[in-house]
Amino acid sequence: TLGYSRDRSYIFNTYGTLIKSFAPLPYMEALPPMPNYAGWDKFISLWENRLDIGKAQNAVAIMEKLAQEHPKDALAQTWAARAVFYVGQYYTSTSEHNAKGLPYYKKGISYAEKARTLQPNSVPANYWYQLNLARSIQFTSLLNKARYLRALLNPLIFCSMENSTYYFSGPILTLGTMITNAGWVTEEGMRMANITLEM
Repeated sequence: TLGYSRDRSYIFNTYGTLIKSFAPLPYMEALPPMPNYAGWDKFISLWENRLDIGKAQNAVAIMEKLAQEHPKDALAQTWAARAVFYVGQYYTSTSEHNAKGLPYYKKGISYAEKARTLQPNSVPANYWYQLNLARSIQFTSLLNKARYLRALLNPLIFCSMENSTYYFSGPILTLGTMITNAGWVTEEGMRMANITLEM
């Protein structure tokens, strides 16, 4: 909220004591656990060891199964979007983006779209949606990126305004990366969204 507020003196004079009373802010996993679901314990055990890509892929398989078995559970859909994003990132980092990473991002978009349909105001659902979408178009033409600008900016700005510190300040970092790396397409999009450089 502070990032989008102009009068910081008023904010800190009025709410400073309250804000400071919560410090240090707690942090936790990007998504809450789902311990009541069969397979969760196996998933989380593999997920905690996801640096081993084989374990990450096994975790993804379990989470995708959970998401498919519980299509009305927004959290299961969001977890699936996050999990496939991780494996997609791995393949992007090993120069296998198109062949191996892209299919994961496309699955992530699909899971996150389901989650957003179920819970439109979920910061995690919107966040993992825009990350999967951004990665899926990362190496495409500027024209294609421009085509998806609104689809990226709307959930990202929502996340930034609702909880800009979500997942290690992910919304702020993503906006910053877009501004520095996406050139005129993002500049135009930010102007359309009334986001200034000062903000």
